[in-house]
Amino acid sequence: MKQNTVLVKQIKKKNLRSVVQDEIRQHILKTGLKEGMPLPTEKELSQQLGIGRTVLREALNGLEMIGAIEVRQGVGRFVGRVDVESMVKNLIYTLPPSVKYFQDLLEVRIVLETEFILRDLAQYTKEDIAWLYEELNNQRTMIQNKCSEKDLIEAHANFHSRLLYQSDNTLLINLINMFAQIQTTLNWQHHFVSLNRLKYYDDHKLLVDAIASQKPEVVISCLKEHFVEL
Repeated sequence: MKQNTVLVKQIKKKNLRSVVQDEIRQHILKTGLKEGMPLPTEKELSQQLGIGRTVLREALNGLEMIGAIEVRQGVGRFVGRVDVESMVKNLIYTLPPSVKYFQDLLEVRIVLETEFILRDLAQYTKEDIAWLYEELNNQRTMIQNKCSEKDLIEAHANFHSRLLYQSDNTLLINLINMFAQIQTTLNWQHHFVSLNRLKYYDDHKLLVDAIASQKPEVVISCLKEHFVEL
C-alpha cells in the first residue's frame, strides 16, 4: 500500500511538471520570445504564471535537458534552439514508451524508409553495396557471439542508418535512432526478446540483395516482411 501511495505521488508530481512545462512553452510563444532571447527570472515567471518556485525550477530543468532552454552560468536562462531536427531528438523524452506509440512510429518509419530507398535506388554504387554487406557480416558475427538485446537493437539502427546514407537526410537518421531508443526501453520494461535473431540478418541480406539488383518491387516486399518482425 505504501509503494502504491509513493507511485501515485510521483505520477502526480511528474504530470504537474509537464503541465508547467507546457505553460512555459505557451508563455514563450505568446510573448514572442525567439531563440537566444533571455527568459524572465524565476521570480518573474513564478509571478506571471502563478506557479511555485520549486515546481517551476523542476520544469525549467526538464526543458533545459531537451534543449528547449539554454542556461548560461552567471547570466540566466535563454530560449534554446527550436527546429524540426531538435524536435525529433527530443521526442524520446516526451513520447510515452508504450507499445502503441512504438507501433505508430513504426508505421511512419516504414513509409519514410520505403520512399527514400526507392527514390535513391539508382544512386547506390558498388562501393555502397559492399559497405552494406560488410555491415551485415559484422551483424552476423554479433549474433553468433550471442550479443545482448540492446547491442542487437543498436546494430539494427546502424544498419538502417547506413542503408539510408544516400538520402543525406539527418532528420530521417535521427528518427531511426529515436526509434531504437524507444525499442530498447520497451524491451527493458516488458522483457521483449528477439526470438529468431538470424532472421534479422536474413531479412537485411535479402533487402541489400534487392537494392543491388535494382528491383523496386522486391525492395518493398523485403521491407514489409522485415518490419513485421519488430
